[in-house]
Amino acid sequence: MERKLRDYEEREEVHNDKLLELESRSMRDNLIFYGLQEPETPKLGETPEVDDCEKLVRQLLKDKLNIDRTNIEFNRIHRLGSNRAKKPRPIVVNFQRSADKEEIRMKSYKEDVKKLLNDSKMGIGVQMPQEYRDARRALSDSAKDEANLGKNTRIVGNKLYVDNKLTKKFINGKVFIYD
Repeated sequence: MERKLRDYEEREEVHNDKLLELESRSMRDNLIFYGLQEPETPKLGETPEVDDCEKLVRQLLKDKLNIDRTNIEFNRIHRLGSNRAKKPRPIVVNFQRSADKEEIRMKSYKEDVKKLLNDSKMGIGVQMPQEYRDARRALSDSAKDEANLGKNTRIVGNKLYVDNKLTKKFINGKVFIYD
């Protein structure tokens, strides 16, 4: 019975890893834009203002990143979450070409651009599954500790590699250590 239970648990872990990988791949051409204002909520009897997310994103690219190319194509742009949020909801942008996404992502890492975005209470980030975001948060301290010891560390998905060897894995809110 114990062997069968272990087999089922291992199979479940493999399936969960595959699902996370698929979810991650579906998000790989996406960026999330934070802090872009939403239209005011209309008063009773007023016509609601249209939330033109594409226009807002293009304006941010032009004003903050100095990217003013009309040939950047988007597959889909939409806001996340319900419209009851107290702060502007993030906008998810799915890019037609991954080269455009990468150009914007890399430019957002530059110190001057990062400071300009922070001062404007805006940001640009890579979309990834919640499990991977939680794993990064849980594994980052261990990665920093190992890096301070001169070791090569990287977090890939929900796994921590030290000197190209899997050392920790984050699964369902728990960190598992591998020897």
